[in-house]
Amino acid sequence: MWCKHPEGMSNTFKDIGRLESLEKLIYAMCKSMTDDDAEQMARFRNLKHLELVGCDQLTDKTFTHMANCKYLEYLNLRCCTLSEQVLHMFPEQFYRLGTLRLDSETITSKALDALAEKMPSLRIH
Repeated sequence: MWCKHPEGMSNTFKDIGRLESLEKLIYAMCKSMTDDDAEQMARFRNLKHLELVGCDQLTDKTFTHMANCKYLEYLNLRCCTLSEQVLHMFPEQFYRLGTLRLDSETITSKALDALAEKMPSLRIH
């Protein structure tokens, strides 16, 4: 699913909410997507590939909702505003994660090194 500046994300999630076996979801430049909208993504428990590129209204709260997505293998968060605190959730919450794409100015290399130490098979780009 690709979108550009949708009017309302909740309707989008209603439409695809019945796709319980959804494994790949891509949202790019969804400037109106909020944490409340992202909470709806937790329904997709079979997600393996998630891209939230440029969804800059999302915060760390998004990832507390995503705890049900235990099968995530690929996560792209380029151009999202996140804190280093969110990375502390990843080893336990996303233990199958193999690839993480980030370019956040708020996350230091020290925090990324600590994550890499806890998740040695994770590739961080």
